[in-house]
Amino acid sequence: ERVDNFEVTVDNSYKIATRFSKFHNLPELTSVLSEIADFHQVDEEEAGLPAFNGYTDILIPRSKELSMYIDQISERADKIHSGKISNKEDNMLALTGDGRRAALEIRLVMPEAPYTYDCKIARCVENVSKIYRENMDKKSTQIVFCDISVPKPDEFNVYDELKFRLIEAGIPANEIELIHGGCPEEKRSEIFRAVNKGYIRVVVGSTNLLGVGVNVQEKLIAV
Repeated sequence: ERVDNFEVTVDNSYKIATRFSKFHNLPELTSVLSEIADFHQVDEEEAGLPAFNGYTDILIPRSKELSMYIDQISERADKIHSGKISNKEDNMLALTGDGRRAALEIRLVMPEAPYTYDCKIARCVENVSKIYRENMDKKSTQIVFCDISVPKPDEFNVYDELKFRLIEAGIPANEIELIHGGCPEEKRSEIFRAVNKGYIRVVVGSTNLLGVGVNVQEKLIAV
C-alpha cells in the first residue's frame, strides 16, 4: 500500500513523495524471499557480540556559516529547477554532495570558516575522549564511522582533522588509527588484531571498511 507525504528536499523546500506504508500478502512475500535468502537468529552471548545499551542523539546548533551555505544551496536549486543553468555547470547530484559535506563539516565547502565547539567534529572528539579516559583501566576501544571526506594529501579532510583534535584532547597518536581505501588488507588485519588487544583504542573508517565482517569487538565499548 502506497501513501503520499510531504518531505523536505535538499534545498529546504517541500515536495510530495510516494512511499510504501504497508505490505499485503506477507506470507507469500516471505516465501518468495526465502528462495534467495536464509535466516537464522544469532544469540548475542553465543556469537560473542557486545551488548547493546542504546544510543545518544546529540543536537548541534546550526552555525552562521552553515545557514549562509544552505541559502546558497537553495539558490542553486532554484536555478537548476528553472533551467537557468546547464547540467554541466551545476546539477542536483553535485548539490546533494555539497549539502552532505556541509552538514558533516562546513569547512569542507567553506575552508575559511572557523573551528568552533558547535560542530560535529568537536562534539565527537569530546565524547570519544571522555569515554577513552573513563575506560583507561580496561583499555576499551571505540569505532568512529565516517563515509565522507577521506584523507587526501594537502587537502582538508575530516579523518586527519579528527585525529589531530583527538591528539589535542590527550589521546596518544599511536592509539588512533585511520582506515581508508589506501590501507592494504594485510595492514588492516594487523590493525584489527591491535584493536582487539587494546593497543589501538580509537579506529576511524568508512562503513564499507569497518562494517560487516570486521571482528574488532573484543574490547569494543562504543560506536
